[in-house]
Amino acid sequence: MVRSWGTPSSGVVASSPAVACTRRWMDLVAYGNRTNHEVMIQRWNGSDWDGWKRGGGSFQGDPSIIATSDERTHFFGINEGELYHAGWRGSDLTGDGPDLNFTNLGGDFVSVANLLEMGPRRVDILALGTNGRLQHNTLTDHEQVGEWEELGGFLSSAPTSVRLNDKVAVFGVGTDGQVLHGIWEMNSNGSWGNGQWFVDGGNFSTSWYRTGAS
Repeated sequence: MVRSWGTPSSGVVASSPAVACTRRWMDLVAYGNRTNHEVMIQRWNGSDWDGWKRGGGSFQGDPSIIATSDERTHFFGINEGELYHAGWRGSDLTGDGPDLNFTNLGGDFVSVANLLEMGPRRVDILALGTNGRLQHNTLTDHEQVGEWEELGGFLSSAPTSVRLNDKVAVFGVGTDGQVLHGIWEMNSNGSWGNGQWFVDGGNFSTSWYRTGAS
């Protein structure tokens, strides 16, 4: 159990931080305060922070990361509306930083990505397209499975999601300020099916999310 995290190495960043962890370590990621807003990584190794490592790249908004069961951290970031991915292990965080190989996953997005680990070596990705519809894709064995799939909805926020046994629930703010959620069943082949959207009410901001990918 981590009883005291200590203080991460100081630095000025240009985004909100993202955090991913396992039982043994925790990665903190933010974009650096340079012109290109590159990926900056700092790891808690169980007893101390390792210091900031430069990961390169050039991104907008905020980073999204997830730690998977194969001891990897996966990063997803937006540049000019397209989504990019890179991954690393602790052994990569040596010297000044990892030599990240960013893969362009395409798309045309106005929100940061929301991530779910749906199985061994599988990450499901959700983000809001420029048409206001929820977009879905899958990364298996660190490779993009196919084209982006449109799941509907008319949203004005980045999505957030949770797995419920063999179902997935996704939440977001609709264009009228009401909270919406959709539920999909996980098919035996890993695809999502039988999706339905529901209105949960409320009256929330419909403009804040745009700063997340600008």
